Amino acid sequence: MMKKNFKSNIFLFLFICFVQTAFAQYTIKGRVTDAGTNEPLGFVNVFVKGTKFKSTTDFDGNYSITINSSVTVDSLTASNLGYKPKKKSFIKNTNQVIDFQLESVLLSTREVVIRPRENTSYEMVKKAVANKKLVSRDNLKTYQAETYRRLEVDIDQISGKLRKTKPMREIATLLDSVHAIKGEDGKPVLPFYVSEKAEDVYVQNKPSVLHKNYVKGENIKGFGIDEGTFLQQIIETSFIEYDFNQNYIRVVNKDFASPIGDSWKLYYDYYISDSMFIGKDWCFKLEVMPKNKLDLAFTGHIWIADSSWAIKRLDLTVDKTANLNFIDQIKIKQELEPTEVGVWFPARTRVLIDVEEPTDSTAGLIAKFYLSNRNLQVNKEYPPRFFSNPLEKAPDVDNKDAAFWDLNRHEKLTQNEKNVFKMIDTIKHLPTVKSYIEIIDIAINGYYHLKYIDLGPYPTMYSFNNVEGSRFRLGFKTNQQFSKFITLRGHLAYGTRDEAFKYGASATLYLSRKKWTTLSISHQRDVEQVGFINEFGPANALFAAFTRIGTLRRPYWHTETNIRFENEVIKGILPAVYVKLFNYDPIANGVGNNPFEFITENNGISNSFNTTEIGFNLRLSRKETWLNAGNDRRSIGSKNWPILTLNYGQGFKGVLNGDFNYKKYSAVLNYSLKLGWLGYSNMNLTSALTDGVLPYPALRVHLGNQSIFFNKSSFNLMNFFEFVSDKFVSYQLNHHFEGIVFNKIPLIKKWKWREIASANLLWGGISKSNISIVPNQFTSPQFYNLNNTPYIELGYGIENIFKFLRIEMLHRVTYLNTPYKINRVGIRLSAEVTL
Repeated sequence: MMKKNFKSNIFLFLFICFVQTAFAQYTIKGRVTDAGTNEPLGFVNVFVKGTKFKSTTDFDGNYSITINSSVTVDSLTASNLGYKPKKKSFIKNTNQVIDFQLESVLLSTREVVIRPRENTSYEMVKKAVANKKLVSRDNLKTYQAETYRRLEVDIDQISGKLRKTKPMREIATLLDSVHAIKGEDGKPVLPFYVSEKAEDVYVQNKPSVLHKNYVKGENIKGFGIDEGTFLQQIIETSFIEYDFNQNYIRVVNKDFASPIGDSWKLYYDYYISDSMFIGKDWCFKLEVMPKNKLDLAFTGHIWIADSSWAIKRLDLTVDKTANLNFIDQIKIKQELEPTEVGVWFPARTRVLIDVEEPTDSTAGLIAKFYLSNRNLQVNKEYPPRFFSNPLEKAPDVDNKDAAFWDLNRHEKLTQNEKNVFKMIDTIKHLPTVKSYIEIIDIAINGYYHLKYIDLGPYPTMYSFNNVEGSRFRLGFKTNQQFSKFITLRGHLAYGTRDEAFKYGASATLYLSRKKWTTLSISHQRDVEQVGFINEFGPANALFAAFTRIGTLRRPYWHTETNIRFENEVIKGILPAVYVKLFNYDPIANGVGNNPFEFITENNGISNSFNTTEIGFNLRLSRKETWLNAGNDRRSIGSKNWPILTLNYGQGFKGVLNGDFNYKKYSAVLNYSLKLGWLGYSNMNLTSALTDGVLPYPALRVHLGNQSIFFNKSSFNLMNFFEFVSDKFVSYQLNHHFEGIVFNKIPLIKKWKWREIASANLLWGGISKSNISIVPNQFTSPQFYNLNNTPYIELGYGIENIFKFLRIEMLHRVTYLNTPYKINRVGIRLSAEVTL
């Protein structure tokens, strides 16, 4: 009996040991990041090869995997599309932390053979496309959310050669500390700008689209990009909440085709790679591949929930094979959650843009954006005037303590993210770095900053022409250190040939920034050319520089005084009233067909005149984005909406030396039209009418172009001063095909050329009364009159040659048989750095 019990106890002991061994578990945790950018990698597979033990990183790159002690394998693998798999050893039967830094590789497009009725992923995409309007946030009447945003800009790819330069030597130890933080496989990056913002966002979609942001706290640190500067705001506004239920996604000012856009068949192939529960949602994981590597399309994965066919999760990439300049890689990750009304809303978004280094001795840039939304409320009613002020800030918005940020960050900062803020403060105070920042700031903004004033802009400091000889100019403007309520500007110039001083001065008073309200007064006396001051839009910089240097055509002394008051009554509606006094005094030694003269009302002859004009201006621009830097304000366009500017001016004879009674009407419509796979068009429609008898320099002298440079604001095959109108309608079109043909041509496609087309049309004319006051106009014309035939010129060409050059062939279609010399065909060049 004892022997039997002994055997039973031995068996029980061995069984217990076996069970303990078989079912004993230990946990490995860690974080997976990109070795080059330190960006957390979500949705990465982490697994013990040859076993069932696996995990997937969450949105922030964290994973946790529990392993049985019976497993004999002692290595862990992390794998993700677009990265080299990484294997690391672990200690068995021990809880531990193992981080992975994965190295990015160039994605290759999978060759997929699609046969009818075989690719079930197509059926899923069709359902997602059919249901996207139902699940889109645009389907909500209103919504509000607590939002946290963080943006970091780093310098990366710091070569050994670059590290030897003086500013980099001073921060070498900091670079080494960054390397240590990033992990054993990480590459050092140098953060130079970081911002975080906590705000309440309110959006109304119906009956009209309105926005309101209440900023509770913001924390901005950077060197070379100060708070409130245009560059800082451009960086901040470049990252938006991407909505993949739209047909195209706007990233770095380019339109990328959505994987569930209406044109999905033109751009993508799909492959079902997995299915799984994500939370409570059963999802199909689809691999997304562009059919043409050069198209502006994504590679990666989307997870589609079978309950509503909405995108639950996405992990998408654009690499340097796409027809995109200066960008090595774009990555977008997003997780969405359903609302109680069936709409899916983005809970978290990560965007990374990796800018290439231009040369081996320069560095690249990485921009990382994180956005989190929580406490979403939908279809709530708001009072009528709730959205009247689209941006409000808490009184102490930039002075929040650590407790505030711990509560409003949604996710805790990692140690590395905390160190970024400290590191920027340390770097920006290094003497050499401060000097380089000043040089870069002058190059970008054109001004040298002193304590209270800024000197510049430097491009206008010197020029040479036949009238002035060597022209030297010095200008200044006051900054916010001088006053937040007024800006003073001025310039003084001198010509060595005419031995004359030119000058200008202005003052702008800021009555309100909440609803942009200003009162300004200016006066100037300077040398200009007839028809070269374009009241309907800015000229091309190269063209403007060309016309200012060398031979001045029909130059005159331009003396003008302006008083202007403007007030943005509501967002998108900006009326203004003005008073303008103008004096025209021609310069005798200028180049032109004939000296300027006109017949006065009492049949005398004069060659100078004055006008006194009072006018009203109205700018209508729905969804226009304005950047405010110090006391300056600049528009960066209106999203998918035209900008309409209306103007009415009344001239008064006998008032403040005015010589003429007249009325001027004008309307200008600017619009950028997105045409999907066909590219996009920039259009300008202008109409103007002058009612009254005026000398031709006070009418519309249509801007010709006899230079070699293309200018979108001029008629590029029209001679200077060829046509003058007192009534006209013009239409100017520039279309960009974005490589629709070149992307598909072998050999040529690697150059990333892009096709362009243009059209300029002008209908107009000048009344007999305005012609009759010019002596000898019919026998020796100083200008010509458009008849019932419109002036037309058409162009086609190539842009993005060497990433910046544009060459266009232009054909003049009408007004070919003229008594004067014209160019029927011409080539125009332009240089523009675009993505």
